[in-house]
Amino acid sequence: METNPSPGKTFDVFLSFRGEDTRHNFTGHLSHALRRIGIFNIFKDDYALDKGKDIGPELMKAIEDSQYAVVVLSENYATSSWCLKELAKIVECMGNSGRIRTIFYHVNPSHVRAVKSTDVEKQKESSFWKALKEHAKTPSHSKDLESWRNALFTVANQSGDPIELNHTDEASFIEKFVADISREIGASIRNMDDLFGMTSRLLQLDSLVLGSVATNHVCFIGIHGMGGIGKSTLAKAYYKKMSHKFHGSSFLQNVRGVCKEQANGLVNLQEQLLSDILKDDFKHIGYSEYGKDMIRSRFRHKKVLIVLDDVSNLDQLNDLVGEDNWFGLGSIILVTARDESFLNSGNYTIYRAESLNPSEALQLFSSKAFRSIEPPAKYKDLSEQAVENASYLPLALTVFGSYVRSKVKKIESGSYSGSKEMKNEWESALLDLKNFPNMDIVEKLKISFDDLDENERHIFLDIACFFSGFDIDYVTEVLKCCGFKPLIKLLDDLTEKSLLTIQDGGKLWVHDLLKEMAKKIIGGEFDKDQRHRGSRIWDTEELYKILEVEEGMDEVEAIVTYVDETKEYSFEALSSMKKLRLLKIAADFRPQGDGRYDCDGPELSKS
Repeated sequence: METNPSPGKTFDVFLSFRGEDTRHNFTGHLSHALRRIGIFNIFKDDYALDKGKDIGPELMKAIEDSQYAVVVLSENYATSSWCLKELAKIVECMGNSGRIRTIFYHVNPSHVRAVKSTDVEKQKESSFWKALKEHAKTPSHSKDLESWRNALFTVANQSGDPIELNHTDEASFIEKFVADISREIGASIRNMDDLFGMTSRLLQLDSLVLGSVATNHVCFIGIHGMGGIGKSTLAKAYYKKMSHKFHGSSFLQNVRGVCKEQANGLVNLQEQLLSDILKDDFKHIGYSEYGKDMIRSRFRHKKVLIVLDDVSNLDQLNDLVGEDNWFGLGSIILVTARDESFLNSGNYTIYRAESLNPSEALQLFSSKAFRSIEPPAKYKDLSEQAVENASYLPLALTVFGSYVRSKVKKIESGSYSGSKEMKNEWESALLDLKNFPNMDIVEKLKISFDDLDENERHIFLDIACFFSGFDIDYVTEVLKCCGFKPLIKLLDDLTEKSLLTIQDGGKLWVHDLLKEMAKKIIGGEFDKDQRHRGSRIWDTEELYKILEVEEGMDEVEAIVTYVDETKEYSFEALSSMKKLRLLKIAADFRPQGDGRYDCDGPELSKS
């Protein structure tokens, strides 16, 4: 099977489906499952398919810019001229390349092939043949009928995946299907090497590593730069490219946050490091000195690749990667950090991460805002201004672009009609981004939060303050208990707006700068927005203070934190928190291999 799509595609998967048939059941679950395994660059036209309007150039462009297409053929698929035009474009672009996966949802493939049959009995059994017959009555459809017929016949003759009514376990089907397509795509996330300056930066990093390896037993590289500049993205791209060349590898994400937010954060990270490289062949660690001894003794003859993402002080380095005699010949230790000073105190070669250049930045922004690597000519000047206001930082460009894109969701959902309204929404959003050149980057990012509805705001703040790095199934169960519905759509919306990502086999992640923004919102640091001030408590000292003085109780909605087991606490004051919907107090949050977090010690829960 030919499965070599062109590099640099904007989307991994284009989902084509009949909304009224499968949007809220099968296709919704399929989209969610794809995102869970890391295929979250999906173009899923949620609403416009049912409106009967002409398929727009933006949608055509999205098909051209997709590596694969998944076509869900359901009973009423062919009744939509939009679906048929979409399918014809998919076949035109991908044809017999092996990049189209067809799912026959409660549909017999022979009924689809019947669109070219001359057998009257077969025609009578085929809802697809009948739908084309109805379209033939519309003069404006006559010129397209043959291409629609050919497209349906083409996908029906390719090997497809049938789902039989009352016979197929849809959950098992989806699990197998996403595993298959993930293997076809070739990775759990989109290959970034050919996108937005990644290739040149990887080459620079490769050169630095080779120079260091030539003169050192073990290579220590520090990637230094401000928050949001792309340090973690570069480190992850290098890790994915190189990890198979080592005896063992480990990517420790959010070192700063784990050490700050977990009582035994460093010990937990040591355990994760040992588990990643030794698998199950190690004992649990009680304290950090024992962890250091174990890392040194077990790794000294192993060639390993270790990435420590977002390190904030020298103690973290000393406890996790220590000295070069801890590791075998040819090992590479890669550290990302905002502060260069503690890297200079060790044997680190420094790679200084730089912002994207204007051309790369405009491509990244446009890919999010317009689903194209170039903005429409009419909006080029405004787009360039938005890119400049983002300081060419990848995180800000991604969030700003997603903000512009979110504005046209109103058109797709039917709130507006026609391209004029879409252009007005684009222009309005771009003007919004032009109006805050003097704010710091965290304050600028808040524009994306302001555009959320109330449920989305609550969920984003909960995840940013409490659950970044947690398994999505665990977080979903917690949020369901708080009454938030429909969660799959809400999480998809936050992902599309680039406020969270789903990575590493189904973990939710919020970027550090976005977490900083969320906590500033809770702290009331934005003068015009005090609605969420004091609504969440994650800091142990803040909890002690509130329990002691019994002030600020009225606004508290959620508490997730750990406590010192050696101290005594009185939790009677919690009964005065009338808005409290989520309460989780434990001795420690400990990451487990399945992505969940065990809570040791006392625990209270309320929902």
